[in-house]
Amino acid sequence: WMGISLAVISPRLLCAQAAPVSKWQEVRNHQPPTLHLKMTLAKDHFYQGEKIDATLDFSNADANNPYSVAVGAGTPGAFFRARDEKGNAVVDPLHWHTDWYPILISGMVGNEPFGRYSLTLPVNDAVRFDRPGVYTLYAQSGVTKGTSFMNRERIELASDEATVTILPLTAEK
Repeated sequence: WMGISLAVISPRLLCAQAAPVSKWQEVRNHQPPTLHLKMTLAKDHFYQGEKIDATLDFSNADANNPYSVAVGAGTPGAFFRARDEKGNAVVDPLHWHTDWYPILISGMVGNEPFGRYSLTLPVNDAVRFDRPGVYTLYAQSGVTKGTSFMNRERIELASDEATVTILPLTAEK
């Protein structure tokens, strides 16, 4: 009896203790294996308030399934998310991913097809590091498959996560 009861209870206990899936992992779980978004930073530490640029490289290993990324006025092509050491989300000063993304289109927008496509964006427009510390940062972008505006399939991509150290602003800086 004891052995059978434990076998039935154990899976329930394991399921109840499973950690929630992060937003990053949720996007990565649904990302096609042929699509990649690589984020490159100039360095891994910055002073508080220093401009942080990220180069984003989009790639598609499947030439038979073309994808495109929308870039142009009001459509940056990607946004950034960050969290501190405790897992708290970093402030999004322009509300990119809470109010606007992915609906903001305010001007001419080009759909850039990519086998390989690169762009550089300011991280500081999407996250604000209010205090020194160690943060986890990643880029996220929506790409589309298809040619007709009405028949496009939207797919979210997330870059690998990067660890960024924000240093206190000093008198010299």
